[in-house]
Amino acid sequence: MSFSPYPPGPFTSDWLLATAKRAAKGELSPHVTITHALDNAVRDQDDVLRARLGFTGGPPALTIYETPYGRVLLSESGKKNPNDLTRVQWYDRYAKLARTMLDTFKPKKLAIVIENEAPLELVAEAITCAMMSAHIFKTGNSEDTYYGPDALYLVHTGVIEEGVEFASRLAVGLERGDFENLARFLSSCPLNVIDVDKAAELVYAMVSTNEHVKIHEPTPEEYARMGLLNGTCLGSGRPGRVIAIQIDPSSGTTTEVDIDVAKGLVFDDGGANYKNEHVDQMEKDKSAAMRKLAKALYFILHPERLKRTFVATLVLAENRIDGDACMHGDIWTAYDGRTMQDQNTDAEGRKVLADAIAWLVEKYANRINRLLTTATLTGHCVLAFGKNVSGLMVRGNDRAVFDKLEDIGLACADRVHRLVVDPEDDKTMDAELADIRNVDGVRDRGAMKGAAFLWKFVPPSVKLVVHLDIARVADEKGKNMADGIAPPGGFCWDIETHPQ
Repeated sequence: MSFSPYPPGPFTSDWLLATAKRAAKGELSPHVTITHALDNAVRDQDDVLRARLGFTGGPPALTIYETPYGRVLLSESGKKNPNDLTRVQWYDRYAKLARTMLDTFKPKKLAIVIENEAPLELVAEAITCAMMSAHIFKTGNSEDTYYGPDALYLVHTGVIEEGVEFASRLAVGLERGDFENLARFLSSCPLNVIDVDKAAELVYAMVSTNEHVKIHEPTPEEYARMGLLNGTCLGSGRPGRVIAIQIDPSSGTTTEVDIDVAKGLVFDDGGANYKNEHVDQMEKDKSAAMRKLAKALYFILHPERLKRTFVATLVLAENRIDGDACMHGDIWTAYDGRTMQDQNTDAEGRKVLADAIAWLVEKYANRINRLLTTATLTGHCVLAFGKNVSGLMVRGNDRAVFDKLEDIGLACADRVHRLVVDPEDDKTMDAELADIRNVDGVRDRGAMKGAAFLWKFVPPSVKLVVHLDIARVADEKGKNMADGIAPPGGFCWDIETHPQ
């Protein structure tokens, strides 16, 4: 099989790094062959198409073939009014098609005929994501653990419009799918596979530094000033880490920088405000950081797509309850010197992000052009949008910016929807005993208040400030790798919006 090697015994750092590197190169997916038939007539000549793909046996009328290589399924998505499909529907159509064929027939070879009307980059990404499954940690001793063909063929029939290369367009989607699978794999690793230090080791091992790619981390003295991060990690007994990956565009370092800051809670049981039954799946509370690592690796490969120096920042921490854990009501000093009263230890994401933001603001001073925070931050977005749409917040609530960012989400099938942060949301973060508090104890407008808290640490000089809440979109149970359909989680939206 061409997927990840089955780990013998403990999941060591070496195994994790080797698997992650293979994922980044697309080696967790089957070998893909892209082929193009010249006209629609080939679609009706099934035996010709099968011969071109090296399939033998079985009458042309059948769609399932027994070959010397095992069972083969040749399939189309069942075209029905394709011109009426949205890009989100195209994505779902091919992801579900590919996964259903794998789960139902377990073919050794799989050929998928792509409709002429399909957005090629998008469906290639969807199919690639469908090839991934949760069986990386299974032993492989059972037929039930089979989770991918040895070869995948993407077939297009009909005349491609002038100037468009079928193979190159599919390659774009396949590459994005590979990076998304990397993020999904890392996000799904439990705490005994990825803790804070292993996550940090992974970043340093996977990011090849040079004159245009650098890694920055706070000094011991700077870490000592991060009271919000340090207080959050007391219960785990393991300190948090802040790792900033700086990537220059092809033209070299720019004066202005674009900064992303992503929450990476390797596990979060809520601390003193314990989650109880909601603790399930909380290893995925690092989803934003793992997607940001994938984004950084993507732009290291494609620096020509950057307009300004880009800083992808992962904030790694572990929020646990024990006798040393921070408690409800405790007061901590943030990196910028302000005091904060902890009114809910389960609102930890905004705390660790705040210290990282303050450190970055000090480090890059007045160079910051845009700052984006991404996090599985609040359950309130789930109440507003369900589990398929991320919450989008823009400082200043610029309608044109909202429109543009939402349109990009629709185009790449990674939907976002606006939430308006009101000045009153900022005022609710003021505290009586300290300068600020992390929550106000009132359940309404929770997502917007989370953004308002973060923006207290962003100076007015930053031109564009955006917050993306991907709670449940990235980590919802029932939407994980076992389905073969990638939770959007803001990754493709992030890639598409960054150069804008």
